[in-house]
Amino acid sequence: MSPSVRISCRPGSFRKTNVLNTGNRTVAGSSNNPRPGNDHPMNSSKNMNPLGGKELQIRLGGAGGQGLQLCAALLTQALALEGKHVSQSQSYEPTSRGGLSRSDIVVADQTPDFPLVTDLDLLLLLDQLAVESSMPLLKKEGTVLVDSKRVPELPQGAFRCRSFPFVEKARELGNERIANMIGLGALCGISSLCARKSLETTLKQKSPSRFLELNLSALDLGFAMALS
Repeated sequence: MSPSVRISCRPGSFRKTNVLNTGNRTVAGSSNNPRPGNDHPMNSSKNMNPLGGKELQIRLGGAGGQGLQLCAALLTQALALEGKHVSQSQSYEPTSRGGLSRSDIVVADQTPDFPLVTDLDLLLLLDQLAVESSMPLLKKEGTVLVDSKRVPELPQGAFRCRSFPFVEKARELGNERIANMIGLGALCGISSLCARKSLETTLKQKSPSRFLELNLSALDLGFAMALS
């Protein structure tokens, strides 16, 4: 059975529960962080971007080693900073690189009715490996973004599909592994899911200092590509 992690974030508080399935043994752990002060961006109404009562379901899918779990964690925290209720779950095959990897996010103005995805509104695919298991969940009016090199067989359907050279552009910036950040920027730019400032704030908190400028450049490039 594939390892899985579920994270839930509400405005002003975080709860993270990890569940690792290893044969007949299950290892679990949890952590809580206290509510930040009133001056924290999470508690500022000016950062709110209401969804109008809607619930959005998002999946980031690809192969192990592409940094999709990190992207999902960044997006989850950025959405929480904007005052939204967020639930995150992820699954990956027990290989360090190359196996199927996906991370799902459910976001709403109130606590999501169900923490797992069933009907995707937004889908980012960075590898053909994740197409078969993800496309059946995409709504007819949903949007899917794919990497033009890693997903050569474009999904077909009534949904909106856009292809971008995420990996190619990442190489031009000097590191193929930042294709995930470019893809995240494009996804948020096209959907207006999350403000760039919120993502930048979270990235500055989470990124190793030596990679921060590169990650910020990748994020900016993704937002720019969304306008193309």
